[in-house]
Amino acid sequence: MLNWIAAAARVVAVHPFPIDLDEGQHKDSTVLEPAMEQIRRTWASLGFEPFDDTIWIMDPNMAAHGNAVKSIADQLGLR
Repeated sequence: MLNWIAAAARVVAVHPFPIDLDEGQHKDSTVLEPAMEQIRRTWASLGFEPFDDTIWIMDPNMAAHGNAVKSIADQLGLR
């Protein structure tokens, strides 16, 4: 899908954040911190690495990303 959006992407940057939490949960560190850890694990599984405290980056041409995408496609029966 990335190739459909940007044919020759060299880097992809994201701001991982749990979008399924409501405003009150965003303010509750006992809810937010475990959710953030889960989000970070998910992005890391796709080859993303922390750039700073809030931004994660990934080179879409690296094997880690390609392997992760293939694994997800296989799990979903898309291949």
